[in-house]
Parts: sequence; structure tokens; C-alpha cells
Amino acid sequence: MARFLPYFVNDDRNYLRRLKRRARITNDPFDLPNQRFIELFRFDKRTMREVIDMIEPHMMPGQRGHRISRQIRILAAIRFLACGSYQRCVGQDCFINLSQSQISIAVNEVTHVIERHLNHFINFPSQEEYPAIKRTVMERFNLPGVIGFVDGTHVAILNPGRDREHQYLNRKGYHSKNVQLICGPNNRVYAVNAAHGSASHDAFIWRTSNINTMLQMRLTEDGDRNSWLLGDSGYPLMPYLLTPFPHPPENTPESRFNNAHRRARSCIEQCIGILKARFRCLLSERALRYSPPKAGTIINACVILHNIMVERDLPLPPEVDILNAIYQHQADEDDDHPDHQIEAPENRAAAAQNRARIARNYFR
Repeated sequence: MARFLPYFVNDDRNYLRRLKRRARITNDPFDLPNQRFIELFRFDKRTMREVIDMIEPHMMPGQRGHRISRQIRILAAIRFLACGSYQRCVGQDCFINLSQSQISIAVNEVTHVIERHLNHFINFPSQEEYPAIKRTVMERFNLPGVIGFVDGTHVAILNPGRDREHQYLNRKGYHSKNVQLICGPNNRVYAVNAAHGSASHDAFIWRTSNINTMLQMRLTEDGDRNSWLLGDSGYPLMPYLLTPFPHPPENTPESRFNNAHRRARSCIEQCIGILKARFRCLLSERALRYSPPKAGTIINACVILHNIMVERDLPLPPEVDILNAIYQHQADEDDDHPDHQIEAPENRAAAAQNRARIARNYFR
């Protein structure tokens, strides 16, 4: 009897494949009500069609009549990023109907295409854009010269293996990547760096980042000493990166500066909360079950899709989802920064004088 079992198993698998193929043909996700479509894929139908049109030309076409269409592969990948569930669960969705292996291939293909061909949606503002950004921040927080906000956030991944475990084991006891994000006051991400494990400190990631190099060049070549990012005490004080005063007395210009600084930094916390609420695969409770390089590609793809949503002014996730993501981010960051202020040796005196001048002139 046992020798006939493989025949029945293979026959059942072929039957299931035919059922799924038929379901994919008859069930079109674009037939869903728009609100339900947004819940599943985070995009409205119109924007999703635009995204599909941008991604499809860079994907491999099906070679046979029953090969999975590029549209279904794109929808399957974005559905996975949105819900962060197991691949098999995503494939069992009645509008996707793919096997676990097919979902894995789709996620790998689509995220690589997004990272490589849609990366123009992530760009640091030009100096011509600075005045509008500074005006927005000044009106909201009474802080002059601010062009953006920087912070790191943890994205959980599987244990990468004994050889590299020490690079990715964080202080909370799980494995993660420390992802550096820079954003503006409207939740648009200016830059993302997902190349480092959680053992790398925020200051180290910043020092080795392209944005640090670029701002240093702008300072040297153009002499722009009135534009800066805001970062917490885990970052070095620099002429183009303002951090809080270390332990100032109460009711002083320095303490009032710190309060405004903290309120303004809520922009990056909100941006991270929205990003993780939109793409739940980035939440720590939904660890990315991929190698660190693949996890980095998925993170970059999520940020690009997030920026497309910001550009198209799509609705935000429910407030409770954003708050939960913010609380998780804050809990992950609680122990990541030392109690003392980290300062860069280069231009330290000039940066400290600049910070003191702002506190004295705006928070007396």
C-alpha cells in the first residue's frame, strides 16, 4: 500500500495547483471595494496600478500560459510586506492563491526591482528646498534652520548564524538590524541605511553614512552653517547635526531648547510609526525570516513604497496602529544611548557655540 502513496500525493498536489490557478483567473483583487483593497495592500487601486506599471517592465515575463502573471506577483509581494505574516498564509489568500515557494520568489523578485529601479523616490532635499522645510519646522516647533530629523530603529530578523550573531544581537536579546532613517516634517524619508546590525551604534552608522559625507562637503564648499538635522543624544554634535544639551538645569534656555528639540524629534518617531504600521513585516513581533542582505532589501523596498504613499497623499493607517508602532520603537531604543553626550572632535567648539546661540536667542 505504501508504494502507491506518492502517486496519490502528487495527484492531490496537481489538483490543488489547478484549483489555485483557476481561482487566480476568476478572482481579481481590483474587484474589491476600495477601502478593503487599501486594508489588504495599503495602496488605493489607482496608485497600485501606477506602482504596477512602474515595476512590471523590470520583471521577468511568464514563459508559459499558466505562469504566474507579473501583476499577481507584485500584489503578492506587497501583501506580504503589508501584513508581515508567514508566506504560506499570504499565499492562501483567495485573491493571491500561490504556494509558499511562489510567494518567496515573488517577494525576492519584486523587492529587488523596487530597490534598484524605484530608488529615486528616496532623495535628500536640495539646498533650494531648504527654505520651505525650515519654515515648516520653525512654524511648528520654533526651531530655526532644521532641514530634517535622524534616528535609528530596530527591525527584527532571524539569527544570521553563529559566525555573525554578535553583529545582530541587540540589548533586548533578539536579533535585528539597526536601520538609520532621516525624514522631513511631512513624513517623507530622505535617506535610509539598512546595512548595519544592531550591534552598530547610531553614531557609528551616522559617521559612515553618505549623508554625513554630503553635508560635510556642503559645509566645506558652500559654507552653509545655518542648516542642520536634529538627532538624539546617541549622535555626535556637529555643525550640521544638533543634539540636546546634556543634563541642563530646569527653567534655563538650554532646558527649553531641549524641550523644543524633543517635540520636534517626534517627527521621526511618527514617520517610523507610520512606516511600520503600513508595512507590518518591519515590526519586531514579525521578524523577517531572511538573511541580513535580503532583509535590507525588504526594508529599502518598504521605505520606497512609503514615500510613494506620502507623495500621493494616501490615507494614514489607523491611529492605534501608528501609536503601537511608535511605542515599540521607543521601547527598543530605551537602552541604546549612553547617558553622556557624544561629541565629534572635528568642529566641536563651533557646533557647541552654534547650539548655545540658538538656545540664547530663541529660548530665553
